Amino acid sequence: MANLKTRKVICSVCNGNGFVRVPYEQVREEQWADCDFCNNQGEIEEEVDEDVDRQRKPS
Repeated sequence: MANLKTRKVICSVCNGNGFVRVPYEQVREEQWADCDFCNNQGEIEEEVDEDVDRQRKPS
């Protein structure tokens, strides 16, 4: 049975900004929209296997 824990990582969609740029072709002006992937937080919680995570870090 795996021991799962969560850790926060930077959102790969908005790169931690919390907002994404709307393409100019769609709105014909500079505009930003909320990042729905991370709910404007800039970080997401990721589940990791504690045993695998422990193996990556030297003790």
